[in-house]
Amino acid sequence: MKLYKTGIVGESHYQRAIKDCAAGDRIKVCHEPDNPYDGLALRVDTAYGETIGYIAKSSWIRDAIHAEGRGIAGTIASINRGDSGLLGVVLDVTLTDDDVAERSYQKSEPPSDNELGKRMVKALWQTLVGKKIR
Repeated sequence: MKLYKTGIVGESHYQRAIKDCAAGDRIKVCHEPDNPYDGLALRVDTAYGETIGYIAKSSWIRDAIHAEGRGIAGTIASINRGDSGLLGVVLDVTLTDDDVAERSYQKSEPPSDNELGKRMVKALWQTLVGKKIR
């Protein structure tokens, strides 16, 4: 299987989720046919279902998925802080013969108090022990 590096877009809306990610984490790509901005939108989620961005409209990968009926599998290749101070994500992806899952569009909303508590515990653990927990 050939791996392709590709950036994603929209990360500025998903900084909290991206902060919980690390290189090597698996990702899932789903089609959002009811996305009000783009009916061909391909959302990128973590293995835990948190959105971290989208495949760019201009990406050849999007054409391969929609025009050629290909699927996609991948991991996070890197997470870097840009000049703006925001985190950006690069993926390692491979095309597959699997179908791409369809998911309903979900507007980005702030996490619940319970989710914030979980994230704070993870951050504290990482600070004290030096290891990421999932």
